[in-house]
Amino acid sequence: ISLTIASLEADRLGVALIPHTCQATNLSARHPGDRLNLECDILAKHVEKLVQAMNLAPAGLQVDRLREQGF
Repeated sequence: ISLTIASLEADRLGVALIPHTCQATNLSARHPGDRLNLECDILAKHVEKLVQAMNLAPAGLQVDRLREQGF
């Protein structure tokens, strides 16, 4: 499924779910604190490569640096 990030904190991620997602998957059976496998989409990988190519993140992708650049 595709999740939309609704909130992002240092150690927490909040997502928005449409009712169909809850009905058609087992995600509604999950509880806060449950472990899940999350994978970044291909766009995130391209952004990381672009940032590295622009020498914005010589030591790896950094969230603070992305924010400074308007991401």
